[in-house]
Amino acid sequence: AKFAFNEIVKISSNKLELTKVNGKIGIVRGFSQSEIDSAIFAYAIDILDKNGKITDGWFIYEEDLHSTGKKADPKEFETGESIRVK
Repeated sequence: AKFAFNEIVKISSNKLELTKVNGKIGIVRGFSQSEIDSAIFAYAIDILDKNGKITDGWFIYEEDLHSTGKKADPKEFETGESIRVK
């Protein structure tokens, strides 16, 4: 994987389906690797608004993300709450 948990990334893509978030900043919250092609990664990205607040969550391929060289402090956006799934 190219990006790490809590890394701040910029969405940069010509893909029509990413028009709404293109140019926005987000935080890597998770990622997955393709079972078919191990070179393909996709990331769970929390999209930030202009004030740095989380507005939305998207699943975005690595090729559409660029590093900002910064990491987010999890204490700023994690509540410590959890849920149990059965």
